[in-house]
Amino acid sequence: MKPNLSVSICIIFLILMGSSFQMDIIVPQESSRNTIQYLQNEEIGPWIQTNGPYGGLIFCFEIHPTDSNILYAAGGGGKVFKSVDGGESWVEKGAMTHSGERIFDLAISKSNPQVIYAMSDVHEDGGSDLFLSSNAGETWTQIEPGHDVSRISLSTTSHETLLISTLDGLVMYTNNSGLSWLDVTSNLPNEKVSDLKITGVNEFWVGMASFDMENGSLYHSIDGGTSWQKMDIQQPSNTYINNILAHPLDSNIVFVTVGEAPDIPPNPENSYLKWTDDSGANWHNISTPKPVRIIGISPSDDNDTLYVSYGSIVYKSTNNGESWTDITPSQS
Repeated sequence: MKPNLSVSICIIFLILMGSSFQMDIIVPQESSRNTIQYLQNEEIGPWIQTNGPYGGLIFCFEIHPTDSNILYAAGGGGKVFKSVDGGESWVEKGAMTHSGERIFDLAISKSNPQVIYAMSDVHEDGGSDLFLSSNAGETWTQIEPGHDVSRISLSTTSHETLLISTLDGLVMYTNNSGLSWLDVTSNLPNEKVSDLKITGVNEFWVGMASFDMENGSLYHSIDGGTSWQKMDIQQPSNTYINNILAHPLDSNIVFVTVGEAPDIPPNPENSYLKWTDDSGANWHNISTPKPVRIIGISPSDDNDTLYVSYGSIVYKSTNNGESWTDITPSQS
């Protein structure tokens, strides 16, 4: 989901990189200086606040999988910034083909951190173009899947393997960095993709929703999208899948957030956090203090530690949702 610029004053991301958990909150400033705060360990804090970068709103943020001092940030104006000192200083990296577009998503490869994918918004209908850098952001090449891109998910084991959704409801897969694409939508409903994830070799999860985002379902494939199984997660009517996350150490453990359409005020009775530890055979509810749309889990922590957020509020649980602590960073 792309930020609504007319109402958004802050953007929260939950990021799973390397052996530690990172979460960041970005607060746009009138001076065009962006404040990024990210959580670098599993304690309640401290949050680390960066110095900038300057030059427009920031919509996405990535941390190098093996060196947490290397940060990437991107957003308005089609600019990608890089820091090698934990955010103390920033350098603008190579420009993409189009000028002036907004970058809404970055994905850095865990298997080859020189490889970064970026999704930029350049179309009036909300569709995005896809770009690839093979030299840590110095130069970018446009990838042509043949459709406007809406979401991307990068494999954790191969920098060449990417799963995308398109604005017209397709799910497409490449294992050669976009040189060729396979449409794996044939056994999925003709609906909009609300989220998608690669969780293993040939294992995909896709949240589908009606094009008005009022109803949705969760699908799972273990054969590279040749066949799909609809998951019975017992979600209420008029809800859809907001966010999908697999545990980074055990792909059998998958979490999903379920809620109403993004433009509808959240109703706690229709907002759920659900999880499975057997690849979807059985699903369980997790209680949350407020409706949530984003979830994170630490790769280096046990399975009971969860992080969730909605808007600018961040919560942490160390007992699989039995209780929660507000760890929202200061926005001063």
